Amino acid sequence: MKTKLTFFLGILLIFSLFLGGIGYSLAPVLEIWGGDPPNLLRIYRLFPRKAFCLEHINSIYGARVQETFSYVPSRGLYLVEVASPSPAVFEYYGLEVGRVGKKRLYRPMKPLILRSMDYSRHRLFVRGKAISLQGLVKPGDTLKIKIRE
Repeated sequence: MKTKLTFFLGILLIFSLFLGGIGYSLAPVLEIWGGDPPNLLRIYRLFPRKAFCLEHINSIYGARVQETFSYVPSRGLYLVEVASPSPAVFEYYGLEVGRVGKKRLYRPMKPLILRSMDYSRHRLFVRGKAISLQGLVKPGDTLKIKIRE
C-alpha cells in the first residue's frame, strides 16, 4: 500500500511539473529589438494580463512618466495607466487634465518604438525586475518593444 501511494504521489508530481512547464512556455514574451539591422537584444517572459511598466522622462516637457501596459492574449497590448506629476503630459496623451497623478485607460497599442539621445532614464519593470535601457543601442538609435505569444 505504501509503495502504491508513493508511486501515485510521484506521478502527480511529474504531471504538475510537466503541466506547469507547458503553461510557462506558453506565456507571452516581451522582446526588445534594436540596432541597424534590428537585432533581438533581450527577452523577458510576461504573465498574461499582468502589467509591466515603462518609466522615462518626457522629452518635450522634461517630466517623469510611467506608462503601464498589459498584454491580453489573442487581443494584444494595451496602455492601461499613465502616471506623471505634469498636467502637460496628460494633454500630450490626449487625456483630461483634471487631477494630476494617474489616469486609468484601456488604449490598444502597437509595438512600442523608442528613440532617445539618452536612454539613461528609460527603465522597464517586468515581473518585479527593473531593466535599464541604457547601453542597449547607441544614443539616437531606435529600440522596439514588442510582445510575442
